[in-house]
Amino acid sequence: IHAEDLVHLYDHFERSLTTIGFLDPSNPRNLMRRIRRLFNRADLDRNEVQILHGILRAAETKARSTK
Repeated sequence: IHAEDLVHLYDHFERSLTTIGFLDPSNPRNLMRRIRRLFNRADLDRNEVQILHGILRAAETKARSTK
């Protein structure tokens, strides 16, 4: 995968975790730094990145439907 694919994934994580109330939008840096390190160590392939995007979309959809 390319660096921009990971940047897009990290942006999606930040938006999704904020939407579901897991991430404090006023201070996202610490957790997001740890998430980036975690996924960088995992050496994700394109299919794994797509799976994670799908999970995030499903979580966002569920969070919006329960509000």
